[in-house]
Amino acid sequence: MILEIDAGNTRIKWRMVDGAQNVHARGDVPSGSYRNLNSNLASVLNQVTAIRFSSVLSKSVESFVLEELCADIDPSRCFVARQQGVLSGVRFCYQDVRRLGVDRCLVMVAGRALSKGAFLVIDCGSALTADYVDGRGQHVGGYIIPGTALMRSALFSGTKKVAHEPLRLKSESPGCSTEECVEHGLQLVFRSAIESIVRQARGIGVETMFLTGGGAQQVASLSDESWDCRPDMVFEGLSLVSPF
Repeated sequence: MILEIDAGNTRIKWRMVDGAQNVHARGDVPSGSYRNLNSNLASVLNQVTAIRFSSVLSKSVESFVLEELCADIDPSRCFVARQQGVLSGVRFCYQDVRRLGVDRCLVMVAGRALSKGAFLVIDCGSALTADYVDGRGQHVGGYIIPGTALMRSALFSGTKKVAHEPLRLKSESPGCSTEECVEHGLQLVFRSAIESIVRQARGIGVETMFLTGGGAQQVASLSDESWDCRPDMVFEGLSLVSPF
C-alpha cells in the first residue's frame, strides 16, 4: 500500500492507496500537530510499503515527518515532490520555480492530465490560489488571495474592540449588525473575486474549470459556472509525478 501525504499550511492530509489508486483509508491532523501524525496513522502504518510526500511546510517539519515515516521503508520507495521548471507536461511561468508552491504545481499537473485544452484550477485552502494553463501546457499565471477565514482574522486583528462571532451567512445584502456586515461583506468580496477570475479564464480560452481543496463547495456555490470539483487534486498530481 502507498501512503500519500499532502502537508499544507493548515492541515496535513493523508490517504492510503493501492497500485490502482483506489483509496482504502484517509485522515488528517492540524499542521501544528505534525508530531502527532504517527499516532493518527497507527492503524495503517504496518501496511505501508511506499510513501509519496508533498509539503509546503518548513524543511524542519518535512525532515521530522519523513524521518519518522521512512525509517523502515526502502529509501527508493520514499518520493518527495519538488518544483521543477517543467513537470509532467506543465511548463511553469515563474522565473524562480522554487517560489511556486509544490501544491500548486501538483494541482496543475492533475488538471493537465484531466483536461484536453486550456484550464483554470482553483485550490480553496486557507488561501485561495487560482492558476491558468493553456492548451499547450504553459502556465499563464495566477492569483493568490486570502480565504474567508484569513480575511476575517485580518479584519478583526486590527479592530480588537469589536466583538464578533462568525455567522457563516450567504446573503450579500447590507448588514444590520457587525456580524452581518462582516459576513455579508466577505461573501460579496469573495464572489467578486471568483467572478473576476472566471472572466479572466474566459478571456484566454479556458475550457475546463477545476475546484479542489476544503473550500471547493463554498466557492462552487458562489457561481453558476460548471465546475469540476475534485477534492484530491494534490494527491492526483502527486501520483502522476511519482516514479511508482
